[in-house]
Amino acid sequence: MRRLFGKGRRKRDHMNKFGELGELKLKEGERDNLLYVLNRRGAILEEKVFAILKNCATEAGGGSSLPVLRKIINYNGEPVEVDVVLDNGEKIFIFEAKKTEYSWVFLKDRNKPNHLYLIYGSEKGLRVKSRSTPDFVSVHSDLAVMIDKDGKLVKNTKKEFRTAYKDVQGAILQVLKETEAVISETDKDKFINRIFVPVIVTNANLILVEYDGEKIDDKGDLTKVKTLKNVGWLVYNIPRFIKWDDGKQKSFLVGNVPHTDTKEMKSVFIVNIRSLKEVLPHIEDQDIGRQY
Repeated sequence: MRRLFGKGRRKRDHMNKFGELGELKLKEGERDNLLYVLNRRGAILEEKVFAILKNCATEAGGGSSLPVLRKIINYNGEPVEVDVVLDNGEKIFIFEAKKTEYSWVFLKDRNKPNHLYLIYGSEKGLRVKSRSTPDFVSVHSDLAVMIDKDGKLVKNTKKEFRTAYKDVQGAILQVLKETEAVISETDKDKFINRIFVPVIVTNANLILVEYDGEKIDDKGDLTKVKTLKNVGWLVYNIPRFIKWDDGKQKSFLVGNVPHTDTKEMKSVFIVNIRSLKEVLPHIEDQDIGRQY
């Protein structure tokens, strides 16, 4: 080989691995500010999720069933990045790590049953198995609110509180998009009876507001809350057609078989990062054959 840039160092021990030009000196307190800005980007949360999943899989003797970090899938001509993917041979877990400054609030009518809508592959295409569940609380309504360290809701103005509807919904739609991409690249022999599990892992406090539907007045306002508590996880059932559902759209193949699923609901597991290790076995236990 003809060298164009002179002689390189042969001994890696003496090699400057990243062209270090000296330590960066920041004013007092600015190092913490830099960490704050870096942590807001969410890459560190992705690393934490990956580490937890890898440790759990290793402890269980997972062998080849180890998580893949930041998998890029070419879907419909566009790259889709999946934060973490884990295949245990029966289920494919799709993890979306969501860093946020908000707390996520979810409404639950205590008189309504809890349901799961599990996505799975069949010989006739993609299917959704609907069943009641005693294992999880299911919700379908959300709001992201800013709560300070003293437990007070943060205001934008004197009358308006700081909220964000797209904070939760954006994460849900993103993980469903990633799930669609994973399904699209799944080979037919691995597609049949395989369950696809979308999971959002977040640093947000998950707040469950339980109420009695009879406490809604004539104006449509909730007059009384039954309970208000922090939870480690829950299931969000989204009443929305995803691309693979709509037979009216142009036909395409999912897992090399035609898609025929027409059910609207999909379940997304939402988990606080502190509870991820605890809830993983419960999610893994869910299957399309159990009925209650």
